[in-house]
Amino acid sequence: MILYWLGLLFPRSLSLSTKATLLMITAALFFSWLGASVRLLSSSIHPFEIVFFRCLFGFVFMVPWLIKYWAGFLGSNQWGLYFWRSCLSLLGTLFSFMGLALIPFAQATALSFTIPIFATILSIILLNEKVRYRRWSAIIVGFAGILIIIRPDMHNINYGMIYTLAAAFITALVTVIVKKLTATESVYAIVLHTTFILTPLSLPLALFHWSWPEWQDWPWLIGIGFSGSIAHLCMVYSFSLADASHVMAYDYIRMIFAVILGWFLFSELPDLWTWIGSAIIILSTLYIAYREKVLKKERAKLA
Repeated sequence: MILYWLGLLFPRSLSLSTKATLLMITAALFFSWLGASVRLLSSSIHPFEIVFFRCLFGFVFMVPWLIKYWAGFLGSNQWGLYFWRSCLSLLGTLFSFMGLALIPFAQATALSFTIPIFATILSIILLNEKVRYRRWSAIIVGFAGILIIIRPDMHNINYGMIYTLAAAFITALVTVIVKKLTATESVYAIVLHTTFILTPLSLPLALFHWSWPEWQDWPWLIGIGFSGSIAHLCMVYSFSLADASHVMAYDYIRMIFAVILGWFLFSELPDLWTWIGSAIIILSTLYIAYREKVLKKERAKLA
């Protein structure tokens, strides 16, 4: 039902490909707003507590969906895999929010684009996928882009960048688990189980750093939960309308949104090296997506 109402936001005359593109851009906008809100709140609320409220209000927003698919929700036989997926998602979110609190917003966004690179490497290790020299070359180029952004200095370790890259790696691992789940589970079940498990899982960590938010923080906390849910729904719906390799290319618009929000909210502008590194990472991940699409077509022809 929620996906149906999202579809009504656009004229029926639009092609499915165009709708998918617009939905992915909308998801990028909400993901960017979520990140900016986290960075804004991190000056007064501990990131662990922000993670809990992100999960809590995200769950509240998903309750109507949970009621509708309750029977399928209880009938799943993948609770163990869902639990580990949720634990990793929680860890990745914690690292991501801690990184946002320490480094410029646009820089954190640029480093998050490394997820497809890590996902490709993990697919080789965990799913025994074959990767030829072209994709290996793109992976190496992508890591060169990472080094340009972080410009490692052993005398001055930037923990914000380390947290953000750790979050990207863990999110890539979650992506591999989701690939395994989609073989037997629906998208609805995957989203619902994760939301249901994450909320109580995140509470104990938040209690160690608990302080009641000020009244002016509550709209931002509610907005984080709402933004995250809307962003994921738009992304899921865009995947249902067009090929993932097509719509994911528009996820990189987040960099533009991040620069605008970083300048407007935090008076931050990325330096030249961040732009160069971002461009290299984006181009390498786009090429990886392109090669995966080509190989998928080749496998389909052989089948």
